[in-house]
Amino acid sequence: MSVLMELLFLYQLVVLWYFAFLNLFYALFAFFGLGMVARYARELSEQTLKDLLEREAYLPVSILVPTYNEEKTIAHSVRSFLGLHYPEFEVIVVADGPKDRTLEVLKEEFRLVEVEWVYRRALPTKPVRGIYRGRVKSYV
Repeated sequence: MSVLMELLFLYQLVVLWYFAFLNLFYALFAFFGLGMVARYARELSEQTLKDLLEREAYLPVSILVPTYNEEKTIAHSVRSFLGLHYPEFEVIVVADGPKDRTLEVLKEEFRLVEVEWVYRRALPTKPVRGIYRGRVKSYV
């Protein structure tokens, strides 16, 4: 009986050492893998991010900018929106009857011209007095 107990104890030690080494190797692999992921994240450059943004999977977006009496800041605000890094977008400025020179500043700064635009009225609003579009493609 004692020989059987010693063999069983020896078997338990072998199994214990086996799992201890196995877990040690798993921990080392996880540690080195984490190091490689950190290195990859550091090497991910801005160019790679730009390439991801320029893929066809991104849908175009419209950025709506409501304004009211913002003559002093509107040009800078619109330039900031136009400077976004996104594949395809448009900036729509809605001048809701300002009492200062907001619309005139926009016309001068971005060389806007009035266009005839047919639109579907989906919501009840006051009459649209004018729709303007920039003459050049990029203002930034």
